Amino acid sequence: MKDVKVINDTYRLLKWLLPIISKYPRNFRYSLGLRIENSLYDLLDHLQTAYHGTEKLAHLTNASNKLEHVRLLIRLSHEMHLFDDKIHHAIIEQMENIGKQIGGWIRSTQ
Repeated sequence: MKDVKVINDTYRLLKWLLPIISKYPRNFRYSLGLRIENSLYDLLDHLQTAYHGTEKLAHLTNASNKLEHVRLLIRLSHEMHLFDDKIHHAIIEQMENIGKQIGGWIRSTQ
């Protein structure tokens, strides 16, 4: 059941980020903010499907790609000064942890 930790960590990241994204200025909230939200929902969906499904490797690869996409969007948000350095560092730490867990899960399924 250790694989569930990555799902729980992703869930907590999403739950923590939603209020931050809701504070984006209107011109970013419904474009960049919405893309981050949807990408995190997709990431969570891929992880959950990998856990319960049979095509684990394909969904884990998709999850890894989606995480990289979110990292890029978070970087853009930070460079647009939509949140401060402290929040950016915390997000990056959490995403690195999730990435390590996904990578370990991928290696264990190959």
